[in-house]
Amino acid sequence: MKKLSMILLLAGISSLSFAKGEINLRVGVDTYSTATGTDFGGGKLYSGDTDGVGYEFGIEYLWGFNENFKLGAGVGYQKAAKLKESVVNFAPGDYWVYKKFNLYDSVPLYITGKYIPFANWKIKPYLKANLGYSFNIGNDDMDLLYVEPGLPNENDRLDTKVDGGLYYGIGIGAEYKMIGVELLYQGNMGAIKAYDEEWVKDNTNYQRISLIFNVNF
Repeated sequence: MKKLSMILLLAGISSLSFAKGEINLRVGVDTYSTATGTDFGGGKLYSGDTDGVGYEFGIEYLWGFNENFKLGAGVGYQKAAKLKESVVNFAPGDYWVYKKFNLYDSVPLYITGKYIPFANWKIKPYLKANLGYSFNIGNDDMDLLYVEPGLPNENDRLDTKVDGGLYYGIGIGAEYKMIGVELLYQGNMGAIKAYDEEWVKDNTNYQRISLIFNVNF
């Protein structure tokens, strides 16, 4: 999946490089974010509630088929918001609690499409869609605190790893001359692996609504 995605995307970028197009520099902030909970043997690894703000920046190359439709490729860096403190129950009677946990950051490589229905307007609204592969990075080990009434607290650390997965985005935007703004619903799928006597793994998805500003050249 990863190799096929890279081959298709790099082939798309190579073909577009021979055509005259536009470069799109982007920076954005998450207005809302959540993460799907991951279960290991009945124990939830995290609640999905986030704390803080995620952000991103990136670059796209777009080639215009006509005045209404553009197709291209992009790459970016996306910093995920941290997850709130949550309880982790690996077995009945366990009372593990972790503090804020860095889920993962992402470097998506993707194909992007842009549909501009009213190309003759001064302020041009458009529809936007992205699809590609998310290289997920920067996952931290999880600091745990064992809490049970009547017993002393116990500190521990759980080794964790992260795999990549599908990246997608869909939304709306508007541009005026060289300046644009977008509201995108995005998701970076992957898998969290945790070591508790053995490696266990489950899929996850960091989802958000992002406000993105861009400049076109």
